[in-house]
Amino acid sequence: MKMLDAWIAVGMVLASASVAQLGRIDDGEGAPPPAEILARVRATFPDSPWRLRGELICRDADDRVQRTYHVDLWLDVRGSPAQARVQLCDAFGAPLATLHAKSVAGEPPTLQFQPPDHPAVLIPPSQPALDTGLQWGDLVLDFLWWTPASYGGLATVRGRECHVVDVTGPSGARYERVRMWVDAKEYVLLRADAFVGGKVIRRVSVQSLRKVEGRWMLEDFQLESPSDGRRATLRVRESRPEPEGTTP
Repeated sequence: MKMLDAWIAVGMVLASASVAQLGRIDDGEGAPPPAEILARVRATFPDSPWRLRGELICRDADDRVQRTYHVDLWLDVRGSPAQARVQLCDAFGAPLATLHAKSVAGEPPTLQFQPPDHPAVLIPPSQPALDTGLQWGDLVLDFLWWTPASYGGLATVRGRECHVVDVTGPSGARYERVRMWVDAKEYVLLRADAFVGGKVIRRVSVQSLRKVEGRWMLEDFQLESPSDGRRATLRVRESRPEPEGTTP
């Protein structure tokens, strides 16, 4: 994989038209514990407030664009509490829906959904994100905080050696488990497969990253539903730090 002109993958950040090719899996002897691997992924997030703006392009199984949303994403992952705001807007920039996510002491984030001109209400991560074909939890990669985690060895994704980490969904989660491939050198998430009933029902893959002020930042990532072929691509157009103390 060419090295990455771009950031995280969240994100969480998520397969593409050409699905990542996996090489053989090694046992990864001497690898960090799986919980530490996920902690390192979260540690690659910006250590100050950060804003990303871009587009969420939703396609059907025939690759036809069904809807395009403008996205405004604000992050403060190192704050207390850690928090993010995801706003989906129409073609003129008018907000259609806002998601507020907060995480305290490393726990999975709580989500609040806020339609325009209405108060925010708590929602489960499985709630549909408008008509994108996604769920709100997918857009904040909430599974990066799930426990317990187990180590699945080393594998190759798009030419990069990766740690394979499996996490089990908490009680009532929309996925039974998620398998992640984490770059063994940079500790960025490159791919994640979410399972229900032994089948992959959601796939997340990072398409490109670039380094901004010494940190890998998301440029493009994709979320796919293998069962029906629908997919959404988040394409970041602007990525910049915000002043300390900034709130969404």
